[in-house]
Amino acid sequence: MRKLTMVAAAFAVTLSLKADKEKVGDYEWTYQINGDTAEIGNGGNWAAAVSPAPTGAITIPSTLGGRPVTGIGYAAFENCHNLMGVTIPDSVTSIGNYAFYNCSGLTDVSIGNGVTSIGWEAFSACSGLTSVTIPDSVTSIGDGAFADCTGLKSVTIPDSVTS
Repeated sequence: MRKLTMVAAAFAVTLSLKADKEKVGDYEWTYQINGDTAEIGNGGNWAAAVSPAPTGAITIPSTLGGRPVTGIGYAAFENCHNLMGVTIPDSVTSIGNYAFYNCSGLTDVSIGNGVTSIGWEAFSACSGLTSVTIPDSVTSIGDGAFADCTGLKSVTIPDSVTS
């Protein structure tokens, strides 16, 4: 019985990691369902969350699969060198680890007022960034969130950030 329970649990985990896709505008977005919400990304598989690779400025959809998008997952936009701008809607509460890692062309980031956490190295190696304004809703910023952002001249961090 114990072996059957372990197999059933492994099967359930596998099902929960299945990525869904939805076309919004010019892009097909990959996302994970988490209960009543959606998270942009491919379950931490270091695979692009959007296809084709984004160029220019994009806006993260506020809903996918009929659910509010509340997270940008692990490495969701890693190495998207032609991504120049991103607008993150107020529905998003977390920006995951390495979410925009090494997006060297990224020059403009608009972080929605719903974001409460920015993960480790979320914008690390985004050499094109020159300034970032972090909204008052953010309470935690992970280690190295803006490491190696060589063009960064200004970051506004609100008093709400406690870690």
